[in-house]
Amino acid sequence: MILVFSSPDLDSAYVVRDLLGGNGIAAQVFNENVNRLPGALFNVTPDAWPAVYISDDSRAIEAKALIAEFEERASATESDASTKPPWTCSRCGEENAATFEICWKCGEPRED
Repeated sequence: MILVFSSPDLDSAYVVRDLLGGNGIAAQVFNENVNRLPGALFNVTPDAWPAVYISDDSRAIEAKALIAEFEERASATESDASTKPPWTCSRCGEENAATFEICWKCGEPRED
């Protein structure tokens, strides 16, 4: 197993895990419960942050590239989200906020 992502935000780790899974890369989140411990808000060091690991080390470069691309798109989306309309998922037809890159209902990646 190899570490490909960590963040103090557990939700970000889940999003990355699902992003990788949607691209055929099996991923698992570790340190999920650290943020729930008393005092964790102030005492958690980066080595104890929620972390995403993949089991296939040979796909680490691909996984990190997907994460970097996702983070770039998320950053760009956040900056102009107020001007973009919602989008409709091609799989389930659910309406999603402009800032969502993955359908909140079924997990399908946004099509551009």
